[in-house]
Amino acid sequence: MKVVIVGTSASGKTTLARALAQECSLHHIELDELHWGPNWTEVSDELMLERLDEKLNNFSEWVIDGNYSVTHSRTWPQATHIIWLNLGLGRTFYQAVKRTFSRIFSGTELWHGNKERFLFLFHKDAIPWWVLRTWRKRRMEMPELIRETVKKSQTVIEIRSQKNIPEVLEHLKQELRHHMQK
Repeated sequence: MKVVIVGTSASGKTTLARALAQECSLHHIELDELHWGPNWTEVSDELMLERLDEKLNNFSEWVIDGNYSVTHSRTWPQATHIIWLNLGLGRTFYQAVKRTFSRIFSGTELWHGNKERFLFLFHKDAIPWWVLRTWRKRRMEMPELIRETVKKSQTVIEIRSQKNIPEVLEHLKQELRHHMQK
């Protein structure tokens, strides 16, 4: 099983990917980890793809979360499943604010020593403001990207409510069990 999870920032991609990886014994690849260097520096597309290729070559089954278009040509054709977390703006913005404050106050280290800082909340690219600026665009672009990219042999799952996540996880676990019995 190879799963790509997409959705706007703070929609819950990484949380779902971690749960799916644990439930189905898949390797989890977090694209943010491949994209960010120390001190919140963005790595080049070439380096990100090099890091991604190394992961893809090392694991036969995986779950990837992230929205980096530079990776689509590497990940989407290989995926057996594309999961689109298409949650409403209110829910997503709430999650962005909650997650950001949680990370700030807990001092959670993300990737390569990076931590979210209180002063960054006032920057235009802080996650809550990024969600407000990009949510509509991502929601409009995704159906076309799926239509143009996904093959008939791939399964697309659109999740419009958090209430559906346990059901999707259970479905994928059963599908994986069935696949392993063949």
